[in-house]
Amino acid sequence: MTASPMTRRVFLSRGLAAAGGCAFALACGASPGLAGGDYYQRHRAELLRDFAGTNQGAAQYLAALHGKALARELCAEAERGFGDLLPGLPQVGDEQNVMIEYLPVAAWYVAYYRPFLKRGLSAQDLGRMICELNLMQYKATPADQLARQGREHFSPAYLARMKSWAAWTQKRAYPANWVARYIQGDGHDFDYGYDYSECALVKYFRSQDATAAAPYVCINDFARSRAYGTGLARRGTLAMGYPICDFRYKQGRPVTQGWHSEVAKIKKMGG
Repeated sequence: MTASPMTRRVFLSRGLAAAGGCAFALACGASPGLAGGDYYQRHRAELLRDFAGTNQGAAQYLAALHGKALARELCAEAERGFGDLLPGLPQVGDEQNVMIEYLPVAAWYVAYYRPFLKRGLSAQDLGRMICELNLMQYKATPADQLARQGREHFSPAYLARMKSWAAWTQKRAYPANWVARYIQGDGHDFDYGYDYSECALVKYFRSQDATAAAPYVCINDFARSRAYGTGLARRGTLAMGYPICDFRYKQGRPVTQGWHSEVAKIKKMGG
């Protein structure tokens, strides 16, 4: 079974935990490989529809802060921009790459980032919008559903798939792809983790002259982990200027990092 394109609800509930590599591999159920074709072209209509749904939430959020006229104008421009960006998204292995769905979502950020800047809004404003929408979605999701999804991230089947995916990335078959290393837990401080030496999202943001937006994507990982009870701890990410992304998960551990701690890091790194 291959993964289906993200809907607005799925995007928000997953919190764009893109760098962590943990959001949808379980649902995907596919082993990493080198499938052919153009994922983005085949799913173009669905991806456009999903962005339009996300845009409705963004429009409501922006209207409350900046008025309906600006929100309508900004979101219309973002929707056109996303359609223009789709054909240029990089190839990273098609559906059998369990992370591929995050590249269209990265294009969502770029699509918003450009009209945000034109209207005097910043990358931090964009990051805050996405974080707030994510938090709203988690609050609307039943706690038992979140807990069940969180437990799945520690199942043997899930971990085996992610080990396989990380090993595949080490082959570097696609220059635009992630490169990750699975880290076995130490039995005390964490259950498992990942070290990322390359991030497809960072590469994409850089190619689109939108690197300032990249660090704010990473912040969503903590809200998601807190909701799922997966106990994420992380010193930093490539997007923030650190040499690696060092994700460490421990089931049930309180998540102490979030918007304020990570924005402070971004500012310290010159972002």
